[in-house]
Amino acid sequence: TQKKYKEAIPDYDKAIALNPNSEEAYYYRALTNYNLDAYTAALPDFDRAIELNPDVASMHYWRGEVKYMLKQYEEAIIDFSKSLELSRNNDEPPFNSRANCYYMLKKYKEARKDYTKAIELVPNDAFSDKYYRGICNYNLDLTQEALNDFLSYLEKDPNDPYILVMTAHS
Repeated sequence: TQKKYKEAIPDYDKAIALNPNSEEAYYYRALTNYNLDAYTAALPDFDRAIELNPDVASMHYWRGEVKYMLKQYEEAIIDFSKSLELSRNNDEPPFNSRANCYYMLKKYKEARKDYTKAIELVPNDAFSDKYYRGICNYNLDLTQEALNDFLSYLEKDPNDPYILVMTAHS
């Protein structure tokens, strides 16, 4: 809960005061601030945690999420790419998150590629990935692929007005 997150911050502050080289203390304080929607407070802690231990995929992933929330999409892409490198390109969330950044930047070809990889990695949980890949396909004039994604999406949510309109356009 929010209250527990707020109560945890002083404990992380104390841990950092006792051991300023504890990447775990910085990392968990950063995650706590992320969960409190305190993104500007989380970012320097993620930076410090990564400085202390740069080879942890999750640290890069969560710093990327913070940068995404701060609309720093290009920088977030770098973090998600590093997370993927460290996880040997075998982890779905960084593909999805990097795709979201490309999507926000209107780089639909790159977004489509990452949404496709996310769908391949977790095919049974690809609901939103198909939604956004369909929009990317539509913007890339890949009409049949867009229609396939929209129809797949509509199987789960047959009353989405935006996708119904997009399906009619495809």
